[in-house]
Amino acid sequence: MKGSVLGKLVLGLALAGLSRGQAIDTVLFRESSGTKRFTIIDQVADPQERRAFLKLYGAHEPPKRRKLAEEFVARHPQSWLLAQAYEIGAKACIDLDDYATALQLGAQSLRLFPENPLLLVPLANIQAQVKQAHAAQESARAALEYLDQSDRPAAIAAAKWPGIQAELKASSYFVLGRESTMWVAFSPS
Repeated sequence: MKGSVLGKLVLGLALAGLSRGQAIDTVLFRESSGTKRFTIIDQVADPQERRAFLKLYGAHEPPKRRKLAEEFVARHPQSWLLAQAYEIGAKACIDLDDYATALQLGAQSLRLFPENPLLLVPLANIQAQVKQAHAAQESARAALEYLDQSDRPAAIAAAKWPGIQAELKASSYFVLGRESTMWVAFSPS
């Protein structure tokens, strides 16, 4: 019996090591007619929740994205897609110059998925604009840390990621530099 448990443990660790780089939002399965692609959205059991999220994800105009994000969060408060819904709503609010709501929705998203530099960087810039210097520095530092530690999001093409990553880092360093300069300029001598 101990050998069987040990064998299962070794197999589990080996599989975990092999799956380390697996993209969590796309899974491929072989079928007789070729390869069929399944996304993480296919794992949503509730068809209404799935449709609502796909509608939210496909919306382009900021007012519509904001409205759909708010509706999704209200109708599906137990969804495991809440972090993404809050993020979409936060970015829509940034586009609408509603920074207070953007910061609230962004905080909700980061509470569920804190290692999201694609949200941390725009929030750091907004926090700096609304004079939340400490929060802006924390967000920028966290974004830099996650950018150094994490691989690219699966939704971003490998060829585009180095440029996007460089822009995100530059923006984070700009926030840190601007906030450091403001602190030095206004600190008592």
